[in-house]
Amino acid sequence: MLNKQEERILKLIPRARSDNDPLAPEFPAVNPKFPATPTYQIRYKKFTRLFLKDESFNPTGTHKDRLAWELVCQYRHFLEAKRQGIVSGPLPQFSMISSGNAALAVGRAFERYHLPRLKILVDIHTNQKIRSFLANNHCQVYVTDLSIKKLDFQDILRLTHNKRGF
Repeated sequence: MLNKQEERILKLIPRARSDNDPLAPEFPAVNPKFPATPTYQIRYKKFTRLFLKDESFNPTGTHKDRLAWELVCQYRHFLEAKRQGIVSGPLPQFSMISSGNAALAVGRAFERYHLPRLKILVDIHTNQKIRSFLANNHCQVYVTDLSIKKLDFQDILRLTHNKRGF
């Protein structure tokens, strides 16, 4: 059973006829089309079929908006499963390592659909201006020394204080 806020969130997230049909695209959500961004054939040396995909048309101007959209779709799936009684509890938060375009794209997409703030883990050497910028774009920022060891998903959840998240 969804609460009123979750029902509103679910209604906000567009649903395409198919998750993988070029004739019925779902990305970008505000103006779905295939291909999603302009593609130009260019000439370079001896290449005969070389194309440039212009991702600047995406909401944050990068290809990371595609990742952000897929994560929004995962929340849609979670809410649909909750509506059917398959899962229960509050919306989980998502944690990831990023100090750049991925965090920005995901944070803004989550904000657009009223999803929980993104929890991001950044390196201790990440510039404070970047940290502040991301914090102002629907991200909760956590800092660690990423050079100490390779982190697995459990480490990332622990370091971002996200016991129930993914």
